[in-house]
Amino acid sequence: MQPHLDRLLQWLQERGDAGDERRYRGAESDDGGDAGERSRSYAIVAAAGTLTATNYSFTFANGTLTVTKATVTVTANAASRAYGAANPAFTASYSGFVNSETLATSGVTGAPSLTTTATATSAAGTYAIVAASGTLTATNYSFTFANGTLTVTKATLTVTADAMSRAYGAANPTFTASYSGFVNGDTFATSGVTGAPSLTTTATATSAAGAYAIVAASGTLTATNYSFTFANGTLTVTKATLTVTADAMSAGVRGGEPGVHGVVQRVRERRHVRDERRHRAPSLTTTATATSAAGAYAIVAAAGTLTATNYSFTFANGTLTVTKATLTVTADAASRAYGDANPTLTASYSGFKNGETLATSGVTGAPSLTTAATPASAWAATRSWRRRGR
Repeated sequence: MQPHLDRLLQWLQERGDAGDERRYRGAESDDGGDAGERSRSYAIVAAAGTLTATNYSFTFANGTLTVTKATVTVTANAASRAYGAANPAFTASYSGFVNSETLATSGVTGAPSLTTTATATSAAGTYAIVAASGTLTATNYSFTFANGTLTVTKATLTVTADAMSRAYGAANPTFTASYSGFVNGDTFATSGVTGAPSLTTTATATSAAGAYAIVAASGTLTATNYSFTFANGTLTVTKATLTVTADAMSAGVRGGEPGVHGVVQRVRERRHVRDERRHRAPSLTTTATATSAAGAYAIVAAAGTLTATNYSFTFANGTLTVTKATLTVTADAASRAYGDANPTLTASYSGFKNGETLATSGVTGAPSLTTAATPASAWAATRSWRRRGR
């Protein structure tokens, strides 16, 4: 009898399951009209099982098992960007899957809404990334949401020390810097950057000519929306300029002293020179020679063998003045008899240079040679005796 009863109960249970499935289709609950928020009901079928009683028989009424959706927590992932940049694409993480399911196998479709109030012009700081349902839907899952954080970091400004130059021996100029990397149309004036960078160099007024780093550092710089990186500049110490002027000189014409060879050994430096490494001498030349006519000739100054670590050179010509040499014109002694006419008076010349003579010297004309004596003038010796006899 018992095997027949068991088969009957199994048949009734199978019919009951089919009926329950039909009832389920009409018994899905709607929690707000969204298919993603529905739950399922399943019949709990009651049957005799091992029930037995002497005085009782049994009837059975099914119950209902309601399977609610599991809850998945959708969390907006933290994100960051620099001030002035566009917001990145926001993403979310999911937690709470059951039955070893993942997002790919869970039947979840659509995507959450992930929004923030931050824009490209929002100041550096933190902003909520608000997570909401968006187009998310799932048969077996409902959703809760957790906000994330968007961190807007400071944009980076590069502060570059400007290149500068000065001459050896001069004081350092006032150093300046340039800024690059502003965003959102900011300029230094509108960016909120305050203070000034530190700009220093090891070069002093006595530092040798050469290149020296201008080191840029933060100094008193500060800004809400910007951080700073620094690039060094270069201070170029150029050579100071010495003016080398050939001294004016003069020499007697055609062989007179001090002469050209004396000229080229003299030079006046118009700047005080402290550089002990400066050495050698300029080239000082002239076209004048011992046979050059009297007049003015340039003494041309040039670099010659001059060299210096900290000085460059400019040159100024001097003047060699060749003066006329002096000829001594001596009236020649002459004699005549008393009563005679004076003879033709003549003269001798001394002082010619360069082997010249009166004929080759270019001297023209004749000196004036005069005397007070006349034919009636007494004999010079008698007159001399008479003066002694007195």
